[in-house]
Amino acid sequence: MQEIIELAFSGVSTYIGFYLIIYLVLRFVYGMWARGLRHLSIWKHGWPPSHLDADGDWLVAEDDEQEHGEIC
Repeated sequence: MQEIIELAFSGVSTYIGFYLIIYLVLRFVYGMWARGLRHLSIWKHGWPPSHLDADGDWLVAEDDEQEHGEIC
């Protein structure tokens, strides 16, 4: 890890390395935050929601399926 930080802050790439490290940290924090909110939503509302089946595919009304054939 120390070598990565030294490489990022050496020479002309100081600003690029600084912004790259900040970007990676913020992306990690955002990913953790989004994943936590997703877990809370599923915990509160359950899975699957009313418009999806257990695999996460969109539900199709039976009359639509009969008119258009099986949807792949």
